[in-house]
Amino acid sequence: MNDFSYSTSHSITQLTQERPLLVVEDDAATRNLIVDMLKRKFPHVLEADNGEQGLAIFYEYHPFCVISDILMPQYRDWE
Repeated sequence: MNDFSYSTSHSITQLTQERPLLVVEDDAATRNLIVDMLKRKFPHVLEADNGEQGLAIFYEYHPFCVISDILMPQYRDWE
């Protein structure tokens, strides 16, 4: 497991240098578009194609931010 600890004095830019962003989207074209756009600014962008995979990545990497589709096959709404 990775340790992405940080202090509250870090800026958003510093945090995203240390901790990844996570994109959870079941539609591959939409997910690729979002990931490609984010990678222009942020060095560490992780992606998942379903909620179960997204949760596994979330618990392993502790991302700074999660961008998620809320209508996916395994999980719906805010589950």
